[in-house]
Amino acid sequence: MKKKKIKRETVLTFLLIMFFIAIPISHIQSENVVEFQGTSCTNFSARFGEVVLFGNSEDASGNHPLMEDPEGSYVFVYPNSSAGYGCVFLGWYWQDTHVSVQGGMNEYGLCYDSTAVPDMPMNLHPERPYKMGEDWLSGKILRECSNVSEAIELVNKFEFESLWFQLFLTDANGDSVILSPGLSGEIEVTQLINENGYLAQTNFNRVNPSSYYGKYPCPRYEEAVNLLSPIESENNITVNYFERVLDAVHIEKIGGYTAYSNICDPKNNMMYIYFASQFNEMASFNITEELTKGERTIKLSELFSQETVENGVDLYLKYKRLYNVTIAFTSIGASLILITICTSFVIFIRRKRKRL
Repeated sequence: MKKKKIKRETVLTFLLIMFFIAIPISHIQSENVVEFQGTSCTNFSARFGEVVLFGNSEDASGNHPLMEDPEGSYVFVYPNSSAGYGCVFLGWYWQDTHVSVQGGMNEYGLCYDSTAVPDMPMNLHPERPYKMGEDWLSGKILRECSNVSEAIELVNKFEFESLWFQLFLTDANGDSVILSPGLSGEIEVTQLINENGYLAQTNFNRVNPSSYYGKYPCPRYEEAVNLLSPIESENNITVNYFERVLDAVHIEKIGGYTAYSNICDPKNNMMYIYFASQFNEMASFNITEELTKGERTIKLSELFSQETVENGVDLYLKYKRLYNVTIAFTSIGASLILITICTSFVIFIRRKRKRL
């Protein structure tokens, strides 16, 4: 009876040790890689008087398609047609054939992008004419809406079973909104309408900050706010200044990098694009002119010099290698710890038996 009790206590002790060892091992891995395995991204806008700009930092990590191909970004151009307004999207191909658009701007200056947030269940609305997953939300926004007000009205015609992202919209009037999944099960709005100021979003829910990916408070959000909050006049809102913000929020971490960054000028229908945090070279895109050239797809890396592309790819490879090395060493370290524990456990049992 005494032997059975000792054996049972020994097994329980071993299981508890294994449990508490597993926690710091997983913590070590999570602290050394990018904030979370998914899509990070930072969106922001600023408006003062008649000047408005919109910025986006497209980050990649984990199973993001651009983690496998740093040159996999594209510009998709869709001219005005029976399908709707002319628009230009930034994105990539999903599973090599499906177009996956992440942001863009249309001929009226309405622009958008989005960031990932933890999935939230939404109230069902079967009476609504559109359903997320069956109807193309971002495509309909740029094809059918000319301003933020119309876009909000359209989004409210969609049924969402759940919502795993926040939508950021800015228009040529200078209005900006963030549409987030609310605790009520409905979409809630954070807005900058008819006033000077700025908006920004990363990967915490703007209407429910306790729901977030990565860290909260978010360092990227704070970096953006620190640079946007001092804006006091139209003269402060420039492409060069927004470039500074993009540089401040871009990521260079183990297992993650910023695939591309872009600035939209809704008033002048201009888009400025940067490849993989290489802010020494900018590709200027005149939306009005590009729409007159017909429907086409442009590989984003082809808009830049070979030197810029090579530097961007080198940056990507650097952090991908560091990620692989970190995971390898973490696995090896974990294995050594477990081997040591198992060996100690065997020795412990043998000594117990000898004493008996």
